[in-house]
Amino acid sequence: MGAQLIEQLKRKLRDTFLYEYASERVTKPVYFYVIVAIGALTGHQLSATTSVLKRGLPVRAAAPQSWTKPFVEDCAVLNIAAWNRSFPRLKLSRISLEP
Repeated sequence: MGAQLIEQLKRKLRDTFLYEYASERVTKPVYFYVIVAIGALTGHQLSATTSVLKRGLPVRAAAPQSWTKPFVEDCAVLNIAAWNRSFPRLKLSRISLEP
């Protein structure tokens, strides 16, 4: 996945978080999961992309010590198969829009 997409994802998370925070709706830990509909991505590619995204976000482990609340608890980039392995009770499937 390209650097431009990673930048767009970072902006999306920050903008959405800021909107929800300002609306006083951030009451639980925030997990940022990106699901891509590219089944051919390997576990290594998904892991590498997750690492790049994590480096660009202040996830709990990388947040400044002066913060009393974490911005993002964790994040991951997954395809549908990886999601279903990670969250077997929350199965995803791709549906066709064509009749």
